[in-house]
Amino acid sequence: MSLSIPTTTQVVVVGAGPVGAFLACRLAAFGLDIVVCDQRRHPPARSMAIGIMPSTLQKFAELGLADDLVAAGVRIRKAVVADSRQELGGLDFSILPPPFDFILSLPQSVLVAKLWGRLENLPGTVFAPGFEALAFDSRQGRVEVELREIGSGKGLRVAGQCLAICDGAHGELGRSLGGRVSKRDYGCSFVMGDAPDNTEWGSDAHLFFTPDGSLESFPLPGRLRRWVALAPDARKSGGKADADDAADRALLVRRIEEMARVGVSDRDFLESSRFTPRRRLRGRFVRGRVALAGDAAHLMSPIGGQGMNVGLADAWRLGAELRALSMASPAAREVCLRTYERDRKRAFRRASRKAAAGMWLGTRTGRLASALRSRLLAWVLLRDPLKKPLTRLFAMLREPSLRTRGRLVDPERKRRLNLRLFTVVAPRYDLITRLLSLGRDRVWKDRLIGMLPDLEAPVCLDLACGTGDLTVRLGQRYPQGKVAGIDLTPAMIERARQRFAGSGNQLSFEVGDLARTGRPDGSADIVVGGYALRNAGDLDEALAEIFRLLKPGGHAAFLDFSKPPGLVGRLVHYPLLKAWGGFWGLLLHGRPSVYGYIADSLAAYPDRKQLAGRLRAAGFRLEKSQSLFGGMLSLILLSKS
Repeated sequence: MSLSIPTTTQVVVVGAGPVGAFLACRLAAFGLDIVVCDQRRHPPARSMAIGIMPSTLQKFAELGLADDLVAAGVRIRKAVVADSRQELGGLDFSILPPPFDFILSLPQSVLVAKLWGRLENLPGTVFAPGFEALAFDSRQGRVEVELREIGSGKGLRVAGQCLAICDGAHGELGRSLGGRVSKRDYGCSFVMGDAPDNTEWGSDAHLFFTPDGSLESFPLPGRLRRWVALAPDARKSGGKADADDAADRALLVRRIEEMARVGVSDRDFLESSRFTPRRRLRGRFVRGRVALAGDAAHLMSPIGGQGMNVGLADAWRLGAELRALSMASPAAREVCLRTYERDRKRAFRRASRKAAAGMWLGTRTGRLASALRSRLLAWVLLRDPLKKPLTRLFAMLREPSLRTRGRLVDPERKRRLNLRLFTVVAPRYDLITRLLSLGRDRVWKDRLIGMLPDLEAPVCLDLACGTGDLTVRLGQRYPQGKVAGIDLTPAMIERARQRFAGSGNQLSFEVGDLARTGRPDGSADIVVGGYALRNAGDLDEALAEIFRLLKPGGHAAFLDFSKPPGLVGRLVHYPLLKAWGGFWGLLLHGRPSVYGYIADSLAAYPDRKQLAGRLRAAGFRLEKSQSLFGGMLSLILLSKS
């Protein structure tokens, strides 16, 4: 066998399409050992799905993958909608929160190729292309998977703590989980083709709705354009190319000329296919330590670009649950995957309903139906109050829930809440820190930097750096040093990069979790954080990470809101902080919970005495502590002996 595959690992991932490969990257970021196999020896050549939504790009950014993908794709910031006579309106994706104020057009084949390139270099990961999974056996707290090398026929068994099946809609392995499969065929078909772009539309998408059906057009990298047209009959091809490919190309050419008034030859198409939208939902996503994700678990209409993004969201969530499962007690392990199944079924149903509604709208034919549709679309697209929610809906961005109940105790739920909340506040974060502190925030941050020791050229980390206030101060304090700002929220990092674009190579900013930086042991002389520890998903995990990162003799300093130790202090402290934050949340965002969250987060945070004990337990020496703003905030300086 040309590849050395371990016989035991923590997680086995079957299928390295976009979902399986993304899941593997997520698991590797958690430090888990994994084996990933796929029947194919090379990434797929066909482009298939192309749309990557902003919420998915945020997830890629957290793994350090977004920049490469965005550079390879086309940013769609506008979708123009027209009927047979006139333009009806459009969607402007540039109103979405930065940095991903667009939908990325990137062929699935390119996405998979880039993920495979990442898999080949991930620590703790064995990537086995050209191996198929034949069966699995789950028993005695582990899962044994039978693999066979394509071509040679040689087989082996790999035992893992968990098995993730991501081998697509036609994979056989997931069927053994059992459960009823909900099915629906929509009874329509579409013809799709990619050709050189000879329009003048640039990076805009165009959607046409006429009495004869619909036509969609999306830009692709390499000055190509994808065209998708409703076919006039209901021939079904099971997702494969129709037998009469020449007729389908001729139909597509005719639709483009009639609806878009663009001249295209059937010889221009680099590839074309016919597909029939279907809906499939497996009754079970989970059995014991085995879980399904992506098309192996569910299938929806590709119209609207929901399917691949829902599958990638499955992978993101499953990765977190598998990590939790690897660390949980035996009694808690089943709960992890049951919660995954419940939540991802709910997400699929929500997305599939939107996809089906969009497809229904596009498949109405005839003059009366087309006239009514045009009136409806024009009414919706030309009214400002409806544009923003419709744009967010199309981009798969729900209005983020900022309710804190139950989310500040569970580390993963708190982490997701923080990501949503700080994405909302990023555009006004600098302003609100000044307002909430009555202009004292800058003074406090200067004091924090002033507490740090004199060093010649230290390596410094600013954890939960926000928009970079402390990061740039570190650079000014240590002009010969190297300073990196790390934050969970891509929108914060984007603003930090914009603010300090001219600072040279001394400062860098990256998306990351303060408790899981992935940096080497003992790689930092200085670690700081402004409002960081209170927002950590798991405080002890964050402290352990900071201790690991610091060199012996290194220092850490933190500024944060403080929890008073006595009941009387809390009775005054909490209502005042809740009211003050709620006032600015209502004024700036129309939502008191945006900054009222600060008081809620303190309820689950240790008081000053308890925090000092946690710091000592983590191995730190408390060098200095200072109360600020009547005890509402505190500065602490720590050292690693």
